[in-house]
Amino acid sequence: MKRMLKCSKKKVSKLQMLVAALKEEDSNKQQNIHRFNGDILNMKKYMLTMEETLMASISRLQEDIDTVESVKDENSKLQMDVAALKEQLSSIQQSSILSKDISSIQKDMASLQEKQIGDNTMLQKDIATIREISSQHGREMKKFQCDFINLVKDLKSFKEKSCYMVAFHAELKQTMETNWEWKPIILEADNCNLGQAYDTKTGVFTAPVAGTYFFMARTVRNEGSGYCSLAISVERCKTTSSLSHYGKLQAGVGCTVHVVQRLTPGQTVSLMGYGRAKLPGCATCFSGMLVRPDIELAQS
Repeated sequence: MKRMLKCSKKKVSKLQMLVAALKEEDSNKQQNIHRFNGDILNMKKYMLTMEETLMASISRLQEDIDTVESVKDENSKLQMDVAALKEQLSSIQQSSILSKDISSIQKDMASLQEKQIGDNTMLQKDIATIREISSQHGREMKKFQCDFINLVKDLKSFKEKSCYMVAFHAELKQTMETNWEWKPIILEADNCNLGQAYDTKTGVFTAPVAGTYFFMARTVRNEGSGYCSLAISVERCKTTSSLSHYGKLQAGVGCTVHVVQRLTPGQTVSLMGYGRAKLPGCATCFSGMLVRPDIELAQS
């Protein structure tokens, strides 16, 4: 029984504590509700204040709009007045300044005409200068074309003449006896005759082209006590000559002659002999060759 009473007391104590907790929680809720109601009242007051402020602002804005509309009307009237004044001023200026404007325009036109005349004179001078320069360039171009054509011709002539070979070497076939008179020596055996300029029948060389030539002849006096002389003649006129040793010798005496000569086409060259001697065929020869042809430049 005592145990039951103890259990009951414990339960009653717990219930009391629970009731107390519920009361305290209810009290807190009541306080929260009270505070919430206070906040709602404050919000309502704030909303009313804001509504009054907004209505006042709207009223002032409407007043400002009415003022702006009034200003617009006044501005429109002012613009109309200004336009009317401008028209009146324009009519006044046209009547008083028109003559001055015409005079100024006339002066400007005269100045422009004078300037245009000066510009035309300068332009004509420039055109004349340009024409003179163009004519000079045309002459120079024509001269350049002629020079170019002449250069092509000169190169062609040089190519043709540089490829032209003239050379010969002739010898006596038989022993020839000379005396105290100059007479031609005809060498019948041509071992070389490029260009066929040496005639073995006459012993005469005829220049086929203009240029510088080299000629040489030699012989031997191998018996007798006299002397021999060789000469190279151009157009039958002695150009150069050579004389052998005079007197008795145990061995043969040589005689050599040579010359460098410029010839024109058709000029002839021959070998002449003089003196009391016998010229052996195996040791007497006459040679010649074209060293350099003349290049005739075309006239510009």
